[in-house]
Amino acid sequence: MQPNQTLQLPEPIMFSEEGSFAQFTFFNRFPAIIQQAIRNNNFRTEVVSNLENLSHELNQGTI
Repeated sequence: MQPNQTLQLPEPIMFSEEGSFAQFTFFNRFPAIIQQAIRNNNFRTEVVSNLENLSHELNQGTI
């Protein structure tokens, strides 16, 4: 890259497109990963609660 040359930012990933990989990831994969992390680790109760709240918010679309 030449000095003074700026990079273009890519288009944002939109999960609102019905059937898109981004939507599937946001509403299915992320919550599954969170649940797996809870199962596979010995987190404090507060951490588990926060992760469960995040998973719930992802499924409700409130995040």
